[in-house]
Amino acid sequence: HHCNQQDTYKFGFAGGIQGYEFDMYQAIYDLMVGKNPKHNFISKFSSYDDLCYYAQVADDPALSGKLTVCEHYNHSLPHYLEKIRGMSCSDIRIADVVFSTAHKSKGLEFDTVRLCDDFLTFLNNEDLDDTLPLDRMSEQDELNLLYVAVTRAKKQLIMSPTLVGLLRRAKISCVRCKSPGFTGNLPIERSSPITLCDASVMDSGLV
Repeated sequence: HHCNQQDTYKFGFAGGIQGYEFDMYQAIYDLMVGKNPKHNFISKFSSYDDLCYYAQVADDPALSGKLTVCEHYNHSLPHYLEKIRGMSCSDIRIADVVFSTAHKSKGLEFDTVRLCDDFLTFLNNEDLDDTLPLDRMSEQDELNLLYVAVTRAKKQLIMSPTLVGLLRRAKISCVRCKSPGFTGNLPIERSSPITLCDASVMDSGLV
């Protein structure tokens, strides 16, 4: 969505763009279309199918996530990678949108944070069923990372579908909330100093 903005729109990457492995996305795409990938790791695989098999057997969620992105954008991927590089800036203080991993976001704060749905990956749909107690979640490290991510927001947190489901499981009250770009019934903690927003009703694309 943000790649369709005007050229003056600037992206920032917490910790620097080099840490987001865009060269690896390009290499995966090259392997998909039968080209020789220029990447030390990806070039070890003779085909895209071999790479997918490795990601599954190795249980590598980071690599699997990159494969999903490449498959989703397919032949549009090189265009978007070029746009992202061209619209990126080295100083996140002047960026219109800042992208960050949970790890890289430690110590940073933003007025608005949009949470991607790649936390709590050990949960499946059944785990969000009303009959299942929340105390089944034992992956403490991932929960700690989620805590770091949600506490980066100073004013507004746009929640992922998984987090929305967990809050509803915890019987968080819903209130009618209006804000630029959306109106809807949103789960919100009454004592919370920030607005908690369901990403499914958002169209502003804030991060």
